[in-house]
Amino acid sequence: PNTGACNLSLAMGDIFDLSYGAKTFDCAICIRFLNLIDSDRMMRALSALESMSRFYVIAGVRFIPRRDRQHFLVSFLFTAVRWSWLTFVKYPRGKVFFHTEKQVRAGIMNANLEVKKEIVIEDSPDDTSYAIFLLTPWRIPV
Repeated sequence: PNTGACNLSLAMGDIFDLSYGAKTFDCAICIRFLNLIDSDRMMRALSALESMSRFYVIAGVRFIPRRDRQHFLVSFLFTAVRWSWLTFVKYPRGKVFFHTEKQVRAGIMNANLEVKKEIVIEDSPDDTSYAIFLLTPWRIPV
């Protein structure tokens, strides 16, 4: 009978130096971390998650969403001033990175992952969105 139990392992480690073999886990999860690293390292982290996972990667990331082209210049200038303030005053020494939606999607694609489901769980007053992505590795058709 199904007791509802599952084989669950949680581990902490350096995402860039994990001792697990390829495709060790059914699902790799990364929540509230990708904004603590720059865009290049975010892409490397997503690739590391993809290499460990057989079926799914669940990743959460805050990003600056694409905006309506009509208001692009005003929005861009306002956002640039706001992010400069947030980066240098509210979050000193670059502790938080604000990725654009384009950077997040490029990171997903470069990691050979595809979005199966995306849920925006927060649209913040600071013009950012926090989303949870359900990702799967690209499969080569047989």
